[in-house]
Amino acid sequence: MYFDPNKSYRMVDIHSGKGLGTEVYSNYDYLRETSNAGVTVHFEPATKDYTCKIRVSGNNWANYNYLTLASNEWIYLDTKENATEWYIKDRGVDLFKFQKYGVTKDIYLGYIFRGDKKWLAGTDFDDSKSFQVVPI
Repeated sequence: MYFDPNKSYRMVDIHSGKGLGTEVYSNYDYLRETSNAGVTVHFEPATKDYTCKIRVSGNNWANYNYLTLASNEWIYLDTKENATEWYIKDRGVDLFKFQKYGVTKDIYLGYIFRGDKKWLAGTDFDDSKSFQVVPI
C-alpha cells in the first residue's frame, strides 16, 4: 500500500491544483472539483496489494462516505460494504491514477463535465486523471 491508512490526505488534480468536494444530488453525495482545498480522504487496504477503498470526509449521511462507482459510471458516496475497490497506479513524483479493481474493462477516476462543474466519474484511460495525493 502506498498510503498510511491512519493518515489523512487530499486528492488534488495535477492540472488545476484543485481538490474534490461533495455536493448533494437526489439524496446522495457526489464528488466534484471544488475551488478550495477539498475534502480529506483515507486509503483503507482492500483485498489485494495496492488496492484500497477510499473513505471521504464531508459526507452528509452517516456511514455513506466511501467512493463508489455507479452503473452509469458516476462516483457517489456509499457504505463501506458497497464501496468500490481501487487499484493504485503509481505515476511517479506523488502522482497516482486509480483504476477500478476486478473488471475486464479498464475504468479509471476522471471527470465528466456538466455545465461549469467537473464531476468525478469512471472514465477510460484516455480521459483519466492523475491526482497528486497530499498528506495533511
